[in-house]
Amino acid sequence: MNETDETVTFARFAGPEPSARDWRADEAAVDPSPASGVPGLVSLAFLTSALRRRYKLWLTLGLIGFIIGAAIYVLKPPPFKADSTIYIQYNINADNGDGGSDYIATQQSQIQSLPVAALAVKKLGLSMPASTFLSKYTVTVVTDQIVTLEMSAPSQAQAISWLNAVDSAALAYRATFLTDAQATYVATLNNSVAAAKAQISGVSAQIAQAPAGTKQLSQLRARRTALTTKLGALEQNVEATIVSGQVDTEVNIKGADVTSPAAAVHRSHFKVIGEYIGAALAAGLVIGMAIVIVQALVSTKLRRRYDVAQALAAPVRLSVGRVKARAAARGGVRRAAARNRGIRLMVRHLRDVRGNIPPPAALAVVPADEPGVAALALVSLALSYAQKGLEVVVADLSGGVAARLLKISEPGLHKVESDGTALTIFLAEPTAVAPIGPLAVRATAADPDSPAAELVKAYGSADRLLTLAPLDPALGADHLTTWASAAVVTVTAGQATAVKLRATGDMIRLAGVYLASAILIGADKSDESFGTSELPISGTASDAELLGIG
Repeated sequence: MNETDETVTFARFAGPEPSARDWRADEAAVDPSPASGVPGLVSLAFLTSALRRRYKLWLTLGLIGFIIGAAIYVLKPPPFKADSTIYIQYNINADNGDGGSDYIATQQSQIQSLPVAALAVKKLGLSMPASTFLSKYTVTVVTDQIVTLEMSAPSQAQAISWLNAVDSAALAYRATFLTDAQATYVATLNNSVAAAKAQISGVSAQIAQAPAGTKQLSQLRARRTALTTKLGALEQNVEATIVSGQVDTEVNIKGADVTSPAAAVHRSHFKVIGEYIGAALAAGLVIGMAIVIVQALVSTKLRRRYDVAQALAAPVRLSVGRVKARAAARGGVRRAAARNRGIRLMVRHLRDVRGNIPPPAALAVVPADEPGVAALALVSLALSYAQKGLEVVVADLSGGVAARLLKISEPGLHKVESDGTALTIFLAEPTAVAPIGPLAVRATAADPDSPAAELVKAYGSADRLLTLAPLDPALGADHLTTWASAAVVTVTAGQATAVKLRATGDMIRLAGVYLASAILIGADKSDESFGTSELPISGTASDAELLGIG
């Protein structure tokens, strides 16, 4: 499909271009500062677009997570597990009446303690520290009388063997603990009996020393009688308590048993692999998406047509999708427009802007960020003009971005031919700072043999002058008026900040060049904003002309 098959008329450019005096005076009356406008809203579409643009980042992080998960599974595979169940009879006398839940919690802590772990390690003959072995198993309370144990080990056989040792150690330790507790309690009771007997012996000694027939002797004998009676009752109570305690201890010891011996916990290899690799993959994806979303929320780079128009103080009259300059230029510049819809749209737009510039037509394309796509569109436009028999001069002030498309590397004026079409290209010196163009008065008075004079001569016989002119805020844009009477700014979505676009627009206006429009490259499909700036649409005739509606 050629360019003539896709002719598009932009009605907004209809009508004659205002004179230089008129439109400059009108723009001076307009505040170029972008209005606050509609604030950018964070929506699902905004976040989805950000994720779509940078899918390579979060997919890469997901892949890294997948590899890490697989490496962990191979280098440190998940342990084998075994479980068992222990029934512990609840005895109200064993927990001092605190209740079954407190009692079983005490038993849980006792089983999962260093003494039990040390006993199991000794029984197994392991060289592993008891603290390390303790970390290999867990104890979970099921009911007031049932706990389950789960052991992790490098092999299934070890898991079962180790858990059997823990079950045995837990019951043995509990039996020893209860026996020792009963012995301590019996000793305490016997000490109370011995203390009562010692008290009686002391009173008997006092009786032996008391004078006969005295009141003191009568009182001491009465006291000994009372203590003797009390001792008899105490001995009977202690004997009954000891017998009862021994019975309770035996009941508690025999009341604890392993009801479900250690057995291997079945596991699905596919499930384990999925847990390891799937979790790592999900973590990588989540981290990658979070990075993309956070960067999109805090980014100062502009993407919406409305935001670009406000920052530049000029309308965004065309927006295209992503265009890769190198890929589009493969196979020849002239074929790029036929192969890439974005380039075709840019060429048609630039041609339409040219129609409003009084002859001799001089248009500058000002890339705000990446000059490659702008250069490709500009050269494609030049070749389409030359194919129709027009004399075209292309000026490259970008250091060779446009010239390289025509295989020109030496500074100066060159006659080139591309795909059977001839045109003239001027490549500025790389060291030239703000080079003066052929529209300047002093350029026409230059040395007839100088490159400037050759450029002036070429421009004098040309029908079109197309200039690729990146701008630097440090140098300004005063030289731009010597190359063009109108300019179109190209902006790549997500590359330029509002400050940079504001500076670009201000430089063009301060230079006295008509800022016709902006082209947004790489626009999001979800962008529903309209690329208009806050310029007046009514008032003087020149205002209407400025908007292309007069």
